Amino acid sequence: MSLSSPKHTSKILQDILLLFSKFKGSYGGISWVKAHVGISGNEMADSLAKQAASSNFQGPYINVPMSKSYIKSLVSKFILEKWQSSWNNSEKGRHTFLFLPKVSTSHVYNNFCINMFLTNRGPFPAFLHSIGKLNTPNCVCSGIGDAMHYVFHCPLTEMFHFTKPLENLEPFWFSAVIKHKASLNKLCRLIKWLLDNEIFIQSV
Repeated sequence: MSLSSPKHTSKILQDILLLFSKFKGSYGGISWVKAHVGISGNEMADSLAKQAASSNFQGPYINVPMSKSYIKSLVSKFILEKWQSSWNNSEKGRHTFLFLPKVSTSHVYNNFCINMFLTNRGPFPAFLHSIGKLNTPNCVCSGIGDAMHYVFHCPLTEMFHFTKPLENLEPFWFSAVIKHKASLNKLCRLIKWLLDNEIFIQSV
């Protein structure tokens, strides 16, 4: 079936087809042979296959080229492992790491409000202070005005508050909140409220 397929990319199949092309016009072909019926060639092939499969078999070295798809999978795995290691050990993006500790090419949030919250880069006094836009990182309520402050503590955003999880349950909360549609909508409303009222949350 593989030999008859026009879409195969295997080097071994290509070599077999090349051999067939050399015998064009000669009598011969390929046919299915039932196993274990006393055909000497088939019995020998079966015996050699069992021998090769044994754990103590020392056979000749055979160089079988890796397929393109296999090489791509190896490269992809290597890149993800290096990326994960770098993400684990980085000193940056630790707020984002709380929610997305595992690297992946499938995480896509096309909502700018959610991205502001996940990166801690938005209408937050702590962020605006870090880029020189404010003299202090404090919220008007005197707390450090970062994303978590407005999610859990600030009295001005009490209507958007989440229940703060116990310390041992924090990893589960961080993982679940960004997968829960109602929670994401609530975070969006919080960020939009902060954008609309940015001047009132900044401490002088």
